[in-house]
Amino acid sequence: MPAPLSPLLTGMKAAIFDVDGTLLDSMPAWDNVSLSYLQKRGLTPEPGLSDTFNRLSLEQIAVYYQTHYGIRDDIPTIVRENVAFIEQAYRERIPLKPGVKDFLFTLRRCGIPMALATASEKESVCAALQRCGVLSCFSVILTCTQVGAGKDTPLIFRRCAEELHTSPINTFVFEDSLYAARTARAAGFPVIGVYDDSARADEAAMRQLCTGYVPGFSSLLSTANL
Repeated sequence: MPAPLSPLLTGMKAAIFDVDGTLLDSMPAWDNVSLSYLQKRGLTPEPGLSDTFNRLSLEQIAVYYQTHYGIRDDIPTIVRENVAFIEQAYRERIPLKPGVKDFLFTLRRCGIPMALATASEKESVCAALQRCGVLSCFSVILTCTQVGAGKDTPLIFRRCAEELHTSPINTFVFEDSLYAARTARAAGFPVIGVYDDSARADEAAMRQLCTGYVPGFSSLLSTANL
């Protein structure tokens, strides 16, 4: 029987997935978080703030609030407040992006182990993925907070590969963010770029950088001979 996956994925023995903007259509909700957090304090978000925050962990975002907006709360307090803004959306509303469930279930049927590598809080993303029926697909779940570094360093990707017991060269990373894709690629991981509206300005650069670039997960199945 022909393999049910796109030729782009030839050689893949494991997969690492970003969550926000890749598996979950959550970036609009995150844009509202920064807006609400700052407006609550009578502050106006700078243009392009959401693009800046897309590259940062929650702790790094907290530091940004302190240094750029004069927020005097400590980092744990800022993180808790931002998580509180978004947590309900993860638990109740944020959907999977089109084609995600079919793709994940196909990988599971093919025996491909999967990991999550996210800058968001573990409890929130797990709640959303559980509600959407795909959390059980993942044997490894790591956050930037857990590993102590954002995706501007390859630590989270390397830790995922270690826990999946695969080498980077056979472990495909799925990302919507250019900076994270660049980090993973430089560390020797094949990278499949996934389009998201929040990163549309980076599409040309992603196409040049990544092993493959797709408009969505359905295209990773639709090119196959099912």
